[in-house]
Amino acid sequence: MNLQKGGLNMNKNQAKKATVSELYQYYCRLRNPKMEKPSIYSRDTMYRIHILPHFGKDVLSKISIMDIEEWQGIILKNPDIGNIRKRNIHDYFSSLFNFCELRFGISPNPCRIAGAIGSKEPHAQMKTWSADECTKVTRNISSYELRTAIELLFWTGIRKGELYGLTARDFCEFESCIDINKQYQRRAGGTYEIIPPKYNSCRIIGVPKVFAKKLAKYIKWKRERDKNFKDTDFLFTWTKRGLENAMREGEAKGKVKRIRVHDLRHSHATHCMDSMVNIVAISKRLGHRRVSTTVNKYAHLREQHNKELVDWLNNQFIKHVGDQDDKLVNAIQEINSSKETINFLINSADLSNKVRKKWKMRMNELYAFLYSHYKN
Repeated sequence: MNLQKGGLNMNKNQAKKATVSELYQYYCRLRNPKMEKPSIYSRDTMYRIHILPHFGKDVLSKISIMDIEEWQGIILKNPDIGNIRKRNIHDYFSSLFNFCELRFGISPNPCRIAGAIGSKEPHAQMKTWSADECTKVTRNISSYELRTAIELLFWTGIRKGELYGLTARDFCEFESCIDINKQYQRRAGGTYEIIPPKYNSCRIIGVPKVFAKKLAKYIKWKRERDKNFKDTDFLFTWTKRGLENAMREGEAKGKVKRIRVHDLRHSHATHCMDSMVNIVAISKRLGHRRVSTTVNKYAHLREQHNKELVDWLNNQFIKHVGDQDDKLVNAIQEINSSKETINFLINSADLSNKVRKKWKMRMNELYAFLYSHYKN
């Protein structure tokens, strides 16, 4: 079937005879104007590598559940595909069937019947470094450029594409900050494109002053090495698996656990949360669209903060009231056993001003409760 460029007309009879490749082209023409460029690129990459080689020439309406299950088996056996990516591949293909079902009445969706594969939960894959582990790794990386890049990813939490989009003009040593206003997106065929950050999350983030001096020294090294280096040139040169290989080198020599490049971003977020930094500030620093994204992604870290918060409350109560009276101790134990109250505090402490006011009201109630026990 020859679909003319820009043509958006396809009837049900044509759709039932169309191949996956043809319907995908049609789907993209309708969907792309509503999507962001990074999402389009991610979807196209997954179709090009994992879906079209298997089903591109097949008539979509004739694909059976067994065909999907056989294809899922191939995806599941591939050790180079993570659980989240497996789920994304499945979801992207399933969305094409859903589109055809709603628009042309082609049903049922065999992906839905076969069931999803992979997982949307990142926590099973998420591994992080501590600051000490990062230092052990970077000290053992031979490349000065890659060593600086990995340190920058760890201490700022920026995305890989944002790293490769940085220029000397984006860095201010005096203010110790970096302007994240674009990202580098690699394309098929060795080309690249400069696009806005994900979710248009342009932001200015601060960096430790000591590291700002190291970054200024690195830029000076770049200028000395290349006399034609300009402020608009990229600070880091993209190389295929360059960062990955450098991390493997440092991990092996430093005897540190292996993590992914994207886990450097998780390491930064974890480091901030362990330091009790406000969750809203962390979310803005990472460039998340919503604070809830940050909360959900790192919810597993909140469990360890539960005990820390309870201990802090105990110390505050004892500090202001004293711990001499047995009734006070009993009151504190009663507060500790109140799971609903503690959960309320955990979930609400770092949100909006309105919720913070409610948090303070509840705290006042808790103090009043303790005083009443103490007096009686």
